[in-house]
Amino acid sequence: MTLAQRSFSDKDQQEFAAASGDHNPMHMDALLARRTQAGAPVVHGVHLLLWALDALAAAQPELPLLRKVRAQFNKFLCMDEAAEVVMNQQKPGGLRLDVTAKGVARTRVNVEFGDAVEARPEWLNFSLEPIDY
Repeated sequence: MTLAQRSFSDKDQQEFAAASGDHNPMHMDALLARRTQAGAPVVHGVHLLLWALDALAAAQPELPLLRKVRAQFNKFLCMDEAAEVVMNQQKPGGLRLDVTAKGVARTRVNVEFGDAVEARPEWLNFSLEPIDY
């Protein structure tokens, strides 16, 4: 079942880079990106993950709490390439989403629902101070 379709523009790349701080030339610079494996600017993997989760939440607003999200970034998605979020597999307690282009899964997202399995680790309670460079 297709949940969403879109392509990512240069403006999308610029906005996500500003929000995430990831200005890697493979995402931002067409000339430098030509020298990478992809051969062109590629969409940030985390942007694809967030888009897939947003599409799922929009399609099924009554979802239970997320317990676990695992993402596999299998193949690059180039800027301006048509993509879609497809819900490929539902199982008790979870589901699988694929971000596909030209029928090929580029990013695979496995989602599990339910309460947290373990308590929050103690180290998460500490505040980190920013480092000045």
